[in-house]
Amino acid sequence: MSISRRFFLTAAAASATSLLPILADARTLRRGRYTDKKLRVVSIGCGGMGGGDLASISSHPDVAVAAVCDVDNRTLESQTKKYSCKGFRDYRELFRTFTDFDAAIVSTPDHSHALPAMLAMLAGKHVYCQKPLTHNAMESRALALTSIAMKVTTQMGTQRAATAGKRQALKLVAAGEIGAIKAVHGWSDRPTAGYPFGHGANRPLGADAVPEWLDWNMWLGAAPWRPYKKDIYAPFHWRAWRDFGTGAVGDMGCHILDTAFFACELTQLQNIKGACKESTAEQCPTSQRVDMRFPKTSRTAGDLTLSWYDGQWPMDFAVMNIHPDEGNKIPANTVILVGESGTLVVNMDGELRLFKGGGPAKIPKEEFTPLDHYHQWVDACLGRTTTRSPFSFGGNLTEALCLAAIASQFPDVDLQWDAKQMRFTNNPGATTFVSRPPRTGYELPQVPRS
Repeated sequence: MSISRRFFLTAAAASATSLLPILADARTLRRGRYTDKKLRVVSIGCGGMGGGDLASISSHPDVAVAAVCDVDNRTLESQTKKYSCKGFRDYRELFRTFTDFDAAIVSTPDHSHALPAMLAMLAGKHVYCQKPLTHNAMESRALALTSIAMKVTTQMGTQRAATAGKRQALKLVAAGEIGAIKAVHGWSDRPTAGYPFGHGANRPLGADAVPEWLDWNMWLGAAPWRPYKKDIYAPFHWRAWRDFGTGAVGDMGCHILDTAFFACELTQLQNIKGACKESTAEQCPTSQRVDMRFPKTSRTAGDLTLSWYDGQWPMDFAVMNIHPDEGNKIPANTVILVGESGTLVVNMDGELRLFKGGGPAKIPKEEFTPLDHYHQWVDACLGRTTTRSPFSFGGNLTEALCLAAIASQFPDVDLQWDAKQMRFTNNPGATTFVSRPPRTGYELPQVPRS
């Protein structure tokens, strides 16, 4: 069941050319296969955000909940009772012993996304997986390739992509409203806006007693073993720690930068360079800037630099052709597309602003049919439509963000990326973070050839 790096790299290199049109064209999506019955789903990680995902998906009239899985016995008991379904603590046991379902929802912490999503796809099941798609770049590429090879319907959990504002932004860019894109800037106020991750800390010493309701070994999953510490990792603070999360750029980048990846048809990046504050080997920085360079596409004026800022990193609105007084009114968690004839500002919740000649400009009013991100996945699984964020797109976006997270461990170093070989050509040390050896029992299966 272990993934062969040589096999994976061969498959990835062989598929690189065929992947590019899929990654560049968000309209090339997968249709489902079920047309005459309810979609039977299992939910892996069904507390917190996972509970919300399950509630949203199960509200579709053509969905039946077949089973739930969680490492927290309290959550497991309440959800099995709520949905009158089977319950599992270990998703590996679920896949070994239970087959009466059509699709899986994966809403575990980031470090435990890849294996259950892979097992589901290899079993021919459709998959909805929370963002970021995976914990590292190798896993992202593996899930993208597997989704294509297995021809299953997938959706990454970027529910904000369905907002009318984001959909209108894509139409405006495609219509040439701001001309060819010259640069992209995106930023988030996390982790400093009251969000409990990114404190530049080292690993705490000692161990606390594991609560009787928690399967700590299963919670760790593929991550290296470490002792339990109360209120340090689970259930929410794990996002700060490199073994479990990807920092603000991975956590928020999927919600903020997806519009830029769609609009600019971005593929694999070429190089990255970052700067940061309070970064440690254990924990993500409290604030950072990362510049990612992408090759030219039909939507860009040339090779494009995408700059990411988080944790109140200073912004220079002048380079975005926005007057500073106007720039200071723009909320955080926003992406700015700088074009040859204008600048489009897109908040992650879909609020739009347009600037031309340095000043505000009117955006044409347009009505959009409401779109339910969760129900869209269900309908796509049932063969009725397509998804907006399939793994062919989500894997490419997450791969770039996972690489951006590596930059904070090599500040001020221009890291040159070889997308086919999945390595940094000028820094073997950085390449070690592209993937990691999983703990025994949590190895990824081989990536099938498409």
